[in-house]
Amino acid sequence: MTRIQPDAPIRLQPLYMERVWGGRTLETLFGRTLPADAVIGESWEIVDRPEAQSIVTGGTMDGLSLHDLWTCHRADIFGHGAPEASRFPLLIKILDARDTLSIQVHPPEHLAAYIREFRALLDRRGLVPPVQFSSSALGA
Repeated sequence: MTRIQPDAPIRLQPLYMERVWGGRTLETLFGRTLPADAVIGESWEIVDRPEAQSIVTGGTMDGLSLHDLWTCHRADIFGHGAPEASRFPLLIKILDARDTLSIQVHPPEHLAAYIREFRALLDRRGLVPPVQFSSSALGA
């Protein structure tokens, strides 16, 4: 396999995802050019999924996908300590939410089953405390 050396920082083209709760703030805040008349809720900055790929823009690796870099040039780009995973292990997003969003946690199925069983056990014994919801916000 041919070694690859980046000649500049690697820049990836973001993928914009329409969401009903999205907006157009990425245009004004980051100077992005968004698809016309689209309500954009997420900008996927780094993604390596079968259905969605970050693509290098500019430089000697222009046009290569993040998956290409991960599978064919892992040590050169990510270092020799990079994990042996079939896909790049992170999905990095910027959210643009006009509405309040819920926090969602999606544990693996084997842990979800354990959590359901454990919660049911606590509930049967009267040990499940009432859930108190709150909101938080970050802003200037």
